[in-house]
Amino acid sequence: MDLGQLDGFFALWNNAQGPMLREKRWGNFPDYGQTLVEHANSILLVGRLVLSIAARPVDSLLFMDCVILHDHGEPLTGGDEHAGNKTQGKDVKEWVAFERLLQTQPKSLYEPLLRAFTLQYVRKKGMWRNLPAPGGSIIIELERTHPYEAGLFEFVERFDYVLSAYAGYQRGVQNTQETMLEHTLGNQISKLDALTDEFPELGALWSYRLKAELQALVLCSL
Repeated sequence: MDLGQLDGFFALWNNAQGPMLREKRWGNFPDYGQTLVEHANSILLVGRLVLSIAARPVDSLLFMDCVILHDHGEPLTGGDEHAGNKTQGKDVKEWVAFERLLQTQPKSLYEPLLRAFTLQYVRKKGMWRNLPAPGGSIIIELERTHPYEAGLFEFVERFDYVLSAYAGYQRGVQNTQETMLEHTLGNQISKLDALTDEFPELGALWSYRLKAELQALVLCSL
């Protein structure tokens, strides 16, 4: 490695520092105040938790790299946007920006990191048509070869939403319409239930008991 190569990697490394520290998540609940750095740190533990109960062979490097990298396109494209207020094409812009950032990396790093970043798009309907090359072909390949890892990653994201909302509940976070926990459960319960139906082992985490207990917390706070 020479200084030029170091500078190429530094751009990727540096994006995980100040740019992600400055970006806040959960804009619809501003009192929560979680930064992308905090999210990137804690979701690693969720990924490891899910990996521990996997019932099939898992490409753990691909899966955990996706957990590590999945939000690294956000500071490059205007920051985090919650699902109810997402700019059209934001997901595509994030992929394009991250792929451009990877272009300074050697092939031995570019290819596995791009595949890992793209894993999060596999279960987004029709996304393969929207990404420029080589994004679409990567999605098609991963859908064929690593559907389990894609499903587990979707669960990680959604289960992490619930954990954030539970933290918000403990802090009394709400907006003018609802509590953070009520909002999140309303959006995520059916999707987590569907993932548990598809991958029954995930019921060890998203259990009927946990769901009922969280719903009871919402009722107590109304």
